[in-house]
Amino acid sequence: MSQTAIESIEKRFTALHDSTSEEVWNDGDKLFELAEEIEKNDIYLARRVLQRVRTLQPKRPKLTQHLKRLSDEIEKSSKQAQTSSSSEYQPATENKKISLKSIVELAKNNKLWNKPWLIALIFPFLLFAFYQLVWAAPRYESRAQLIVQQPDGMSTMDPSMALLSGLGVGSNSGADSEIAKAYIHSEDMLNYLEKHSNLKAHYQQGGDLFSKLSNDASKEDLLQFYIEHTTVEIDDASGVLKVLVQAYTPEFANTLTQTVIDRAEWYINSIGHQLAAAQLKFIRSEHAKVELRLRNAQKQLLAFQQKHNLLDPEAEGLALQQITYGLEGQIATKSAELKGLLSTMTNKAPQVVMLEAEIDALKTQLELERAFVSTARFVAN
Repeated sequence: MSQTAIESIEKRFTALHDSTSEEVWNDGDKLFELAEEIEKNDIYLARRVLQRVRTLQPKRPKLTQHLKRLSDEIEKSSKQAQTSSSSEYQPATENKKISLKSIVELAKNNKLWNKPWLIALIFPFLLFAFYQLVWAAPRYESRAQLIVQQPDGMSTMDPSMALLSGLGVGSNSGADSEIAKAYIHSEDMLNYLEKHSNLKAHYQQGGDLFSKLSNDASKEDLLQFYIEHTTVEIDDASGVLKVLVQAYTPEFANTLTQTVIDRAEWYINSIGHQLAAAQLKFIRSEHAKVELRLRNAQKQLLAFQQKHNLLDPEAEGLALQQITYGLEGQIATKSAELKGLLSTMTNKAPQVVMLEAEIDALKTQLELERAFVSTARFVAN
């Protein structure tokens, strides 16, 4: 198949895309039904649509068989065309001119010129055909793909810091693709292209009377013209950003596409750098707050130690705990002696009264030592 035929198929495919809703275009089942309807009139375009279905649904049953059947029919028709007599061949332009001439002669023979409504119908068609065949300037389209991804912040940052900065949450790559699409169609991108690619001059000097940009076009007109000639598509499944740029020369179309991709990549990276800088600033501020709280706690600890003469809270707490254990042992011993005396003496005996007083004193001291132990443990913690 010649390059011209392939370009013609791609043009029809692009026109079909523009006239089809996104819901149908991204639905493999609906697109398959559309291909079956197109096959009746345009088998080449039907095969191109099925290739799109294979991209959306690689595992669709019997899809390969349909593509092979269409390819066999196209190959068969091509062989029949090659075996036909060369005298019967005529250029496409001449065939179209003959067709237009036949329409005019048919109209004359059937006296169609006497009917004004037919004239109003045929005349615009003839003008449009003349414009497309003779006058219309060619346009060239360059395509490029851009993948927008974010690095995993958890792999380069401590988990606790990641929670503080919000990096642990999964990012939405679809939103990043939408941001890139909006920037490509923005006025900032247009200003950059005017500065580095002389875009306005190309739009005004190229094309024909109807397709080029007017010389007195405003900034808004230039932006609208640029948007109409720059298509951005987002694949929801893979997140791939496809950029299609039209220009009046293939070299300028390729250069313009590369410039748009480079600038969009710079913009997305700059947003990532700004976000990283903001997150780092937040982490540093949180770290400074933690350090300040730690210093204040240390000052309070030193003040408490000086106030209560605690040089080593843990060691002194351990010593106080040993004292409480000793007091508890003495209380147990004295209580046993008291029980022995009460078995032979009365409650008012001098030895009994003295022993009870010692036990009460030991219990009072035990409560004081326990209070010191609790204070020492609190300071150590």
